[in-house]
Amino acid sequence: MQTNIKMTISGNCISTLITEVAISYGYLDTKHKVRIRQTDPEKVKATRTKTLQKVKSYVKKLISKNNWYWRLALGKAYNPELFTITFRENMQDLDFANREHSKFLQTLKYFMKTNFNRPLHYVSVPEFQKRGAIHYHILIFNMPFVPRIYDTLRPFWVHGSLNIQSVKEIKNVASYVCKYMLKDAEDQRLTGRKCYFRSRDLAEPVIIRNPEEALKIVAQLPEEFKAFEKEYANEYHQAIHFTEYVLPYEHPLLQKIN
Repeated sequence: MQTNIKMTISGNCISTLITEVAISYGYLDTKHKVRIRQTDPEKVKATRTKTLQKVKSYVKKLISKNNWYWRLALGKAYNPELFTITFRENMQDLDFANREHSKFLQTLKYFMKTNFNRPLHYVSVPEFQKRGAIHYHILIFNMPFVPRIYDTLRPFWVHGSLNIQSVKEIKNVASYVCKYMLKDAEDQRLTGRKCYFRSRDLAEPVIIRNPEEALKIVAQLPEEFKAFEKEYANEYHQAIHFTEYVLPYEHPLLQKIN
């Protein structure tokens, strides 16, 4: 199917993409399509960068959606927690680091289940430091209040430091968590491996491709909450108009459209 508009509703962040040439979506028959493995290093790099740009955009929307969702579920004053775990040694083995990162999350998941009867909802992104060492930024959307939280959770991570911060401005944190995805595009350790991790049951951004439905919502968006607007062009869709609105969490429109 084809349409010239795509609206994405990610909690309190609403974006619209309008193109001159229609966007194709849905089922595409690739049964007889021959996939050619790219060997040109520059083209491989360009493809990887483009893929990571799409992933980065999705993860930012996923963070925005779940921050809004869990504010409703746990209270408007509730803020997620940002965990950063690092290795004491100059750890560069991504397979080993990912396994230990997974063990940490499993331990934390068990702690929340047994003490608060609450599942763990998170997004986690690995980062490579200049020296090559790996660490992880883990954004937890539904972390309960834990007295002396650092002392309680510190034993869960034995490989290095554990830093815990309460998040007050999610848009900045979403950018902070995701900004390293493009920086690490050239690192060969990411080839064939995940560039982010997430819990399975996160709330997903809402995508609307029906022009009538999308434009009806656009008409209700207050201009004072328009955060970004840009017009550009590419070879596929020619003229493109992108707009992003960021509404207050308590805005009544969000209850209707999310």
